[in-house]
Amino acid sequence: MLEAGDPGNSQLNALQQLLLTRVKEWRKQKTEETGVPVYVIGTNKQAIDLVKKAPRTIEAMKSIEGFGKKKIESFEKELVSLIRDFYEAKND
Repeated sequence: MLEAGDPGNSQLNALQQLLLTRVKEWRKQKTEETGVPVYVIGTNKQAIDLVKKAPRTIEAMKSIEGFGKKKIESFEKELVSLIRDFYEAKND
């Protein structure tokens, strides 16, 4: 769920808000698996940007501000799959 004060949250439609929830759940799971703090895996601003741009290719992931080489190498496949699967499920 969106938290008050998240930048850009008023610009998300209902479907994007649902995807944002999924991205935040994934981020929390990564934190539990790796011990890396949530904000290092991705900030709320980056999560919102990810949802708005919805990159469905690894190349498109590079357009997310704050996703440098290391973050992209670590998480690109999982995030691209999460986004693709989300929209494919919604189109069924």
